[in-house]
Amino acid sequence: MRTPLVYGIILNFNGKPLLLETLASVTQIVYPNFKIIVVDNGSTDDSQA
Repeated sequence: MRTPLVYGIILNFNGKPLLLETLASVTQIVYPNFKIIVVDNGSTDDSQA
């Protein structure tokens, strides 16, 4: 049986202080077919999404 693809979408706006922590947490998800999409909405705090 094939494992369904699951997407995690993170929306970011000036979230630089929490973005790395959030990504570190999300990457701990144990699922074989998981993709993470980070969308930046015009941040001005040097967030690199």
